[in-house]
Amino acid sequence: MIPEKYKDFYYLRDLDLHAERLSDCPHGVASNFCDELLAKGLLFKTRDEAECARTVMLEAYFKTSKTSSIHS
Repeated sequence: MIPEKYKDFYYLRDLDLHAERLSDCPHGVASNFCDELLAKGLLFKTRDEAECARTVMLEAYFKTSKTSSIHS
């Protein structure tokens, strides 16, 4: 079960990092775990906020990946 106060928050799915509403999560999540995710900036109030974070994460990954590949 998802704690009521977090049901409308979004998280980034595994692998593709697309935003998904926490209430659509196929398994329950403990309230204290949600608190930790929110404190770390890993829960988002809107899909747009989550997708923006996804874009930043992917850009950083590809920029780092490109740089590290040159030195390999």
